[in-house]
Amino acid sequence: MNRPGLIALALSVVLAAVSPSIGQEASEDWNLITDPAQRVTLATLDFGDTGLALRCKADVLEFLLIGTPTTSATFRDVRVTAGGIADEGQAWSSPPGFAVLSASEPGRLARQLRAGGDLIVQLEPASPNEPALRYQMATPPSAAALDRVLSACEEPLADDWDLLPRLGTDGGVTWARGPRPEFPGAALHANARHGSVQLGCIVPADGRLRECRILSETPPDLGFGEKALSSALRSRIALPENDTSAVGKVLKFTIRFAIS
Repeated sequence: MNRPGLIALALSVVLAAVSPSIGQEASEDWNLITDPAQRVTLATLDFGDTGLALRCKADVLEFLLIGTPTTSATFRDVRVTAGGIADEGQAWSSPPGFAVLSASEPGRLARQLRAGGDLIVQLEPASPNEPALRYQMATPPSAAALDRVLSACEEPLADDWDLLPRLGTDGGVTWARGPRPEFPGAALHANARHGSVQLGCIVPADGRLRECRILSETPPDLGFGEKALSSALRSRIALPENDTSAVGKVLKFTIRFAIS
């Protein structure tokens, strides 16, 4: 049984800084709790000094690594190995002041761990004097708890996109015609003046983005995702001449909305 304290911390994201855990043994199974009143379904693993949490809360999915150093940075560069993901560079969000990192594609990462196996996360230094930290956690071969959480957020249990190579994060391409989304009317009616949408698009040879999907949307259900997606489909990236290395890879980028 995982510590009740870890579960409470994962739910509230109120965490204390602890030292990283290296190559610890897995718990017997993911611990699953549900709270329909709070619209929460949560699966956790406890490794002592660190923990993992897959959480669906109010239809928002998160995959959390608990027990990382606190930082003032909004994002941290990491390298991730899990299932079919091999030493891939990613940017994970880091709530300032909390000892937690949130994966950039939580559903994708959870699906790689359904069959169990090692999750390796290397936290790259945020400053020249900071060492790289490596977290290696053996997860049990049990999909039941993870499937409950994924299903609670209407995430698929399998996705052909998961093993496509990722091109990079924001700033990794040159836009020939960048996205210019309209501010959604539903958000204005709800007095929501800021929004953020992360999209993923498979890069075509001609640079005209066609196959795109919404990876995350904050706040949800106010039209930000739809407006961002339609804008991306009207955009185009500039590919270097005679360089096809990006073609067929998934480009991830974020569109932010703000109105005064």
